Amino acid sequence: MHSNNIKLHGLPAALALLGLALLGGCAATSEMATGRIDAADKAVAVASEGNTRTVAPAELRMAQDKLNAAKAAQINQDYDGAMRLANEAAADADYARARATTARTQQMVKDVQESVSMLRKEIQNSQSP
Repeated sequence: MHSNNIKLHGLPAALALLGLALLGGCAATSEMATGRIDAADKAVAVASEGNTRTVAPAELRMAQDKLNAAKAAQINQDYDGAMRLANEAAADADYARARATTARTQQMVKDVQESVSMLRKEIQNSQSP
């Protein structure tokens, strides 16, 4: 009978340790979600600069919407959902920024091609008798 008392007294301590471990796991997950949301927030802010709003408004809006959904999921303690949505928001923001960069680069190429074409015409005109 004495051994049963020892087992029962050890059980609450074991349950307490298990509870602390689970709470610690939740805190880590919450911290991870916060970190990913912060990273996504920065990605959306960077993507919002420049011509992204005019070149890739749908992608930028999608990134912002997913970021807002990630923040709501975190408030509701859906940390896995918050991390997933934050990752998607960051990816959408990066894609929007890449589209904007591509559009700027294409415009620069077009400008250089026009300059080269004008120079060729000037050279031809200067060489004509």
